[in-house]
Amino acid sequence: MEWRGLVVAMIATSGLTALADFLLWNHRPGLSWAIFVTALAATLWLVQGCRRRPWIAWTLLAGAVAQSVMQIGLANVIVEIVLILFLVSEWYGPELQGRWSRWTEAVWALVKAPFRWVWLLAELLRDPLDTAGVITQRLWHATMIFAPALVVTVVFALLLGSGNAIYGQWMGHLPERFFDWLWSQVSFGRLLFWATMATLFLAMVRPARASKKPRPWVFEPGRFPEPSKMWVARWRGYAVLLAVNLLYLGANGIDAIYLWEQAVLPPDVTLSEYVHQGVASLIASTVIAGVVLILIHQQADAAVTRWTRALSYAWIAQNGLLLIGVLRRLRLYVESYQLSEARVNVALFLVLVACGFALLAVYLQRRHSFTWLLTRGVAAVLILFYVVQFFDTAQWVAAYNVSAWRNHPRSDRYLAFDVEYLRELGPTAWPSLKQVAESDYQPDASRAAKALHEALVYDQTLDNWRSWQWRAAKAIRECQPTSKPPAVPQTDATRVYEDSATANEEKLSASSPEGRAAP
Repeated sequence: MEWRGLVVAMIATSGLTALADFLLWNHRPGLSWAIFVTALAATLWLVQGCRRRPWIAWTLLAGAVAQSVMQIGLANVIVEIVLILFLVSEWYGPELQGRWSRWTEAVWALVKAPFRWVWLLAELLRDPLDTAGVITQRLWHATMIFAPALVVTVVFALLLGSGNAIYGQWMGHLPERFFDWLWSQVSFGRLLFWATMATLFLAMVRPARASKKPRPWVFEPGRFPEPSKMWVARWRGYAVLLAVNLLYLGANGIDAIYLWEQAVLPPDVTLSEYVHQGVASLIASTVIAGVVLILIHQQADAAVTRWTRALSYAWIAQNGLLLIGVLRRLRLYVESYQLSEARVNVALFLVLVACGFALLAVYLQRRHSFTWLLTRGVAAVLILFYVVQFFDTAQWVAAYNVSAWRNHPRSDRYLAFDVEYLRELGPTAWPSLKQVAESDYQPDASRAAKALHEALVYDQTLDNWRSWQWRAAKAIRECQPTSKPPAVPQTDATRVYEDSATANEEKLSASSPEGRAAP
């Protein structure tokens, strides 16, 4: 049974490596990534036997794979990797209790992945006589199966080749052409890709055994030991919490005056300095605040009084006000300098920090363990990533910026419209770029037409079925020029944009699911 398990592991590793090479090597991921993740999950299910049947993970993975067909993004890839690791972790179901211990053990198994080759070699060399006997028997069975087919193939190939000159010449050059193709495809980078993929897949289909001793990251940290002078510990907590509450009260008071009441800023402080440059520091202060609160409430129960809790809740509330102030700063900056994906991500991060403080409040109220807080925090991060993967942030950003541009294209307080940024956002942002190209504001229309033409010419999304994504294909189809903008004079930029319609239509018909054979 152990020998069969080793053979299955080697076949699964080789098959997954070949599939990864076919789908991902030198191809921009698209539909190929969804197929690859599905095949990897199915292989884990077949090899490991689905011991615990984690249907929730399978359902979540199905949604993530469907999103990969729609549109691939960083959040989507992270979610799928985490869910694949969760499926790997089910290998430890009979040995380890608790999802956190199993999941972290799976991560550690991938960290140790290169050492699995040592394990495989040791297993193959163990009991060499028995192994040799099994190998000899399997080789004899394979010979009995395939030798007749090989003999018949050679005989009929010679007969057909002698009766058909073209077929004979083609068969004669077949080995040479095969080796020429093989050497043209092999490179150091590709060999490294094979080695990396095979190492990871071997560690997934046959993870290392779990340690009999508890891992350090699974250990439950207890409360701090009771201090010798309890009154010192209590007053130390009061002093820290009172000081930070006063500091935050001053910062939130200033925000109330200058952010919400929009009072005139001091002459030596610019809007950019007040609104934008302090965002990173304020976010860092909220994160550090959470760490300080955890340290205070990890003390012995007698050191945490109702006054400690009251001051802690006040500090959490003030951190909430500070986060709202950061969002206000972000909004003011977007109104002055346009929206970007980075600013959307900052807003999402602030939502995550707010969820963290909500969990922290429950942790303080019910005196939960630190592990409870850590696992819930990790779960909140994964939930955020899972939800965000379905957002088309690039399309939102492009639509918002074009709408703002239409409202005040020549306003002094609005910076020049960034056409290149819309192009770099990707295909789902290009329909908004087309709206600018077809507008009656000549300077921006010409720049947008040129940028859109270059984007359509150099985009690789629809080059082959592996790179196909539904949202990108739909957006590119919408971007095809229909007619000349009515009020925009014919320029070189708009001319080349319109002349590219035929070539792009041919590209779409050849690469879309309707215009090509199914892979």
